[in-house]
Amino acid sequence: MKNKKAKNNKIAAKKQRYLKIGAGIMLCAVLYFGVRFSYRHYLESLPGSPVGATAQPQPVNQRPVPSALLEKDANSISKTVQGKENEESVLTGVVADVSTEKVYVKDEASGEILSFARGTAEVTGRLVVDVKIEVHYTGTIVGNDASNAYVTKLFVFPS
Repeated sequence: MKNKKAKNNKIAAKKQRYLKIGAGIMLCAVLYFGVRFSYRHYLESLPGSPVGATAQPQPVNQRPVPSALLEKDANSISKTVQGKENEESVLTGVVADVSTEKVYVKDEASGEILSFARGTAEVTGRLVVDVKIEVHYTGTIVGNDASNAYVTKLFVFPS
């Protein structure tokens, strides 16, 4: 009789140990996926994140200074800032393609496809292919090279 009770107590102790181990594993899994989800949410909230993210765009006055301006002396920099480099221009076209970091726009005037970085832009509307768009930018576009254009706003017309 005592052997049977001792055996039952050992089995009950093993069950409790396995339940504790199982609960520990479940807790670790919940913590792991919770941290992973939170980190992914944090990454999506950063500027330059995918369409639909709730990130605030970087203010225009904090965008990086072009390297060409860094090489000039102080007098030429002040002349450039007062000149056309600092004026906002508008390009109208049709969205040709969209990626996480760039939007590709077919210019209405020239028919060229230009790529613009989306990191500093305030996006109004839904970025989808084949919709009319206005790209507000400062800087210059030469031919199909828009690398010196800093996008401030992307206004997408309703389709």
